[in-house]
Amino acid sequence: MQTYTADRIESLQVSPWLWTIALNLCRNWARTRSRRPQTVQLSFDKSGGAAAEEEAVNGVMLDGWKQRLAGLSEAQRVAVVLRHVVGLSYQEIATATDRPVGTTKTDVSRGLAALRRIISEEESP
Repeated sequence: MQTYTADRIESLQVSPWLWTIALNLCRNWARTRSRRPQTVQLSFDKSGGAAAEEEAVNGVMLDGWKQRLAGLSEAQRVAVVLRHVVGLSYQEIATATDRPVGTTKTDVSRGLAALRRIISEEESP
């Protein structure tokens, strides 16, 4: 970047590029982790205090969202998380995922519709 002009440096959009790297690293980590399961040592809080209860509730809520998001296709899941959790624009998501902007918008829209459907099925008896 030493040879870049000041205008060129200012016009660089680094965020989508960094998210592309982060997505690839997460995919590689998940692939490696799935091939090498690890044992987990359980620990118990003997005090039974409010902190353990709060941690359990937060864990259940997080697990619930993990399960809901797992019901989406990978493209929809990535698009929804980058849009509504990370807060990227559609253009930035499209750049990070190497997909057209229109396809990215469709992925977000369909992903949200699927999440609404999943949540409504959970709420109905």
